Amino acid sequence: ILLNKQKELSIIKIITQHFEEIIQNISNINAINSRSFLITDKEIILKSIELKIGVLKFNKIVIIELEKWLVKLVLDELEKSNKLNEKETFLEEEEFAMMIEIGTLLEKHGDFSNAENIFKRSLEIQEKNLGLEHSNL
Repeated sequence: ILLNKQKELSIIKIITQHFEEIIQNISNINAINSRSFLITDKEIILKSIELKIGVLKFNKIVIIELEKWLVKLVLDELEKSNKLNEKETFLEEEEFAMMIEIGTLLEKHGDFSNAENIFKRSLEIQEKNLGLEHSNL
């Protein structure tokens, strides 16, 4: 999908603000609940999925790929906005929560090195913001 820059930034802002909710909704994806223009199309597609890999495995694949895409999208945006560079010293509360969620997803998908980097970077920024003695650290 090609969007002009303003619409792209608007979508990224929405994703950033609602990241945890989006991830939660992605985890509820189920091909059985999908819709199609013709009911027979849905039946044929579901039957084909069931024969090839099974609906549960298909759902897991879709969820994993959507999570990976979303993490990449947000990480690219954080890079562009310099939120991950060493000079950055402030994160909005939603940005901090999103970075923790991204780290968790990276860890879930076996990308331990990048997960650790995200966790460390978000902690460094929060330590600068709140001080080392703050109860939220």
